[in-house]
Amino acid sequence: MTNQFKSTNILVVNEHDSSRKMLTAVLRMLGPASIDEAYEKTDAYRKFKEKNHDIVIAALINASEDVVGLTKLIRTDAASPNTLTPVIAIAGPKNVHLVDQAREVGVTDLLQSPFTVDNVSSRLKIALSLAQEALEAAAQPQEPPVIENAEKNADAWPVEDEAETLTNMLLELYMN
Repeated sequence: MTNQFKSTNILVVNEHDSSRKMLTAVLRMLGPASIDEAYEKTDAYRKFKEKNHDIVIAALINASEDVVGLTKLIRTDAASPNTLTPVIAIAGPKNVHLVDQAREVGVTDLLQSPFTVDNVSSRLKIALSLAQEALEAAAQPQEPPVIENAEKNADAWPVEDEAETLTNMLLELYMN
């Protein structure tokens, strides 16, 4: 497992020392070339510009000073060395509601905590193996979906069984 990421430079961003150190320890088991750590968005972006990391892994906490704010800088700032760098957001169960905001700014993937070494490894493999076209598509801010005929169907509520089915489907999408 230690040879597949041997040329990868990773930036880990989390304001909580224990969470950042735990993720760094998990990543060390995977054997990347280097792992840099940052406490917050400004320091992380400075380090990213200096080293041009292959992948960024950052916490999804409040959708401004976390992975969302950092991804906005990486994707849109003229000083960014690589606007297509894969960015993985780490979200706990309390922050899953921020996933749409992360997707809208171009976060590549989501890793939900608690996670295992295998979870981290598979997310890294996926993010690092994306074709250039897929990276370009993932790096583009995405518009929220438009509901056609919203005014016409504004008063139409689904029946109870249909509402339960739709709710379960949405929960499955957010949890995966």
